[in-house]
Amino acid sequence: MLGALLLATTARAQGVPAAPNTPNSPTAPSSTTWNGPLAGMLPAFFTDMAYNAPGDGDHTLHFVRGLQTTVAGLELTQALAAQASSFPIVMPAGTVGFEGARGTGTGVAALSARAPIVGERGTTLGRGQFASGVSFHRAKADAISGIDLDSGAVVLYAPHNNCCGGGANPAQAGDGAPAFERDVLQESVGIELRQSITALSFTYGLTGRLDVSAVVPLVRVDLDTRITSRILRIGTTAPPTPTVHSFDGVDLANRTISRRGTATGVGDVRVRGKFNLRRTSRSALAVSVDATLPTGDADNLLGTGGSRLRAGVVASGDRGAVSPFFNAGYTRSQGSSSAQATTWQGALDPAVSARVSRTLSDEVDYAGGASIAAAPWLTFDAEVLGRALLKGSRFSVGDGPGGGLVFDGRGLVHRVIGMAGVRMRAGTRMLFTAGVVLPVVDKGLRSKARPIVSLDYAF
Repeated sequence: MLGALLLATTARAQGVPAAPNTPNSPTAPSSTTWNGPLAGMLPAFFTDMAYNAPGDGDHTLHFVRGLQTTVAGLELTQALAAQASSFPIVMPAGTVGFEGARGTGTGVAALSARAPIVGERGTTLGRGQFASGVSFHRAKADAISGIDLDSGAVVLYAPHNNCCGGGANPAQAGDGAPAFERDVLQESVGIELRQSITALSFTYGLTGRLDVSAVVPLVRVDLDTRITSRILRIGTTAPPTPTVHSFDGVDLANRTISRRGTATGVGDVRVRGKFNLRRTSRSALAVSVDATLPTGDADNLLGTGGSRLRAGVVASGDRGAVSPFFNAGYTRSQGSSSAQATTWQGALDPAVSARVSRTLSDEVDYAGGASIAAAPWLTFDAEVLGRALLKGSRFSVGDGPGGGLVFDGRGLVHRVIGMAGVRMRAGTRMLFTAGVVLPVVDKGLRSKARPIVSLDYAF
């Protein structure tokens, strides 16, 4: 026990701060508001929920340090930060097309309802033409790598650190001597991540073949977390010594706390150029270059924290009432996700955070589908959109202490969503869209089915 007291004294001498939000008392509020950056909310919460109360000696920091011997929790927060801020955004500037001669830069015709909801046609607006749009959708992330986020399926096991004995090393997991080092802390985590995105788009036809566009997303993020911490008294049961590890300094071995945070602001702005290579009455082919700028606050999950450059090809056609399309592109990413996502509050060794890569992944995307015209002013749309992160974070679930959430490394993470909707033209210059997005195959951060609405207007 003297070793434990010396370790605690040494830890304070090294400047490891106490956790100001730590709810050690059994009378602590069951729900708290997080006022810091959202990307740091989970790391701080994991740590706070690992603190013990002073009891039989001071074992306050021992599970905190054990938590830092594994990177699964850090990798989870990094993956959430990197993927949550790059959800697909409906960009109506890329969906506007015109009937008749207007798409070639001559004449004036009506705004066409024959356009994908998220995908693009190979046509352009036409010289001197301007279109703007606004879209809105809400998304709730419910799983990552197929693991439910809000059901408590995400479990972390924090071993006791190697605080005492002849071979003591506080930066390593305990070796079981003394016996209390065999105790384990279990954290069952529930996460609700919700986004509301309003995208403002603007497109201008520089020439009959070249469009330039900008999309400005206004984003609100709500992050709700719930953690149930349980001390598994493997080494302190015989003889019973509950005061060694407890949340109240006596015998409390379980507690549940929830924490909520919110952020609102401008997301990552996207600018684009699209050049029409070929157009006939039955088909169109174009190339596009998109740049996504790091204008969103990555620390609050409003942006990715880096810049992205995408090159793509756009093809579309008209076969009677059916208008098929196909898009494909490659995105080169630069920069890193928020450092807040890989920082443990009061970390013993900064090298722990350095073990987690925050580099944003390059990706390949594709989209295909068709619009079916029921009338000149009404079409029904079906689309499939795929996104493959080349170096995405992958997770699985193990069994028992030392198992729980397992980080399986980085590799290909394939995400596919389906979309169905209807587009209705009002007059000649206004287009209203309503649709629903459904997850199909999603090994990354998956969102539940969600509605989408947008409004386009051409000048």
